[in-house]
Amino acid sequence: MKIVTDFNEYDYNGEDIFLEETSMKYIQSPDCTENRDEDAQELFISTRDGGGGKFLHLKTNGWSISSIEDLKLIIDDFNKRIGNE
Repeated sequence: MKIVTDFNEYDYNGEDIFLEETSMKYIQSPDCTENRDEDAQELFISTRDGGGGKFLHLKTNGWSISSIEDLKLIIDDFNKRIGNE
């Protein structure tokens, strides 16, 4: 038995366990330019697979970054945690 993270390898008749969906929520403090009474900024990242392969889905109520490297760091972390390095 193994845990399968790739939809294309999944065999419903086998004994494998299929990881169909993964999601994580990252949180950071509100921007210094925003009202400090505001809620923390949240970034939701999940995987989706419509049969053509897994892709990432991002959803946020607002997420500020200083550089694209900040976002890359988060996506790299997510990929490591789901075994998609």
